[in-house]
Amino acid sequence: MTQWALPDWSNSNPTAFADPLAGGQNAAAGQDNLLHSSILRLQPHQDSTTLPAILPVTGAALMPANTQPSRDSILADPDALNCTIYRAHETDPDGEERDMGDARVIITGNFEPPADWDAKARTDYFDGMPEDAFFTAVFASEAGSDSKGYFTVEADDYAAVTEQDGTISMFYVCERLDDGTYVLLREEDDEE
Repeated sequence: MTQWALPDWSNSNPTAFADPLAGGQNAAAGQDNLLHSSILRLQPHQDSTTLPAILPVTGAALMPANTQPSRDSILADPDALNCTIYRAHETDPDGEERDMGDARVIITGNFEPPADWDAKARTDYFDGMPEDAFFTAVFASEAGSDSKGYFTVEADDYAAVTEQDGTISMFYVCERLDDGTYVLLREEDDEE
């Protein structure tokens, strides 16, 4: 839902209206706007007194809807699963994987490829794997950022995830997206 903040057209200062990020006496009137994902303000156009220009309201108080949750919120989330992160040996591809430590993961759903991908891009990305084996997730290291055991998950890591029923599922971390979420590929058990 879009909220509009209408300026006081009699005021000579075009930015002194209900803009919660600008402060001032009208800031409180615009506080409800922070609850909406799309906030615009109308401002008189420089060359006209009849048509307003539409300007986006920007600032630290407005965060995109797909912003990654904080570490604390991931750790406290009842849907978060326990996992251990493993990283391939840095110099020896056949070397022992390094146990990075424990983390919590929230699997947020199936990976949805961007709408602008054509058939070739989809084929290249999924590389013959079933599309429903790809998921999106967010991770949080159980060790705090000030601790020696802290780590961040990286592409090419493996996550041994303890499912709700106690079974362990292995996921390959394909990539980290721009919004901070990860794309995971569930590895099939060889016994199946």
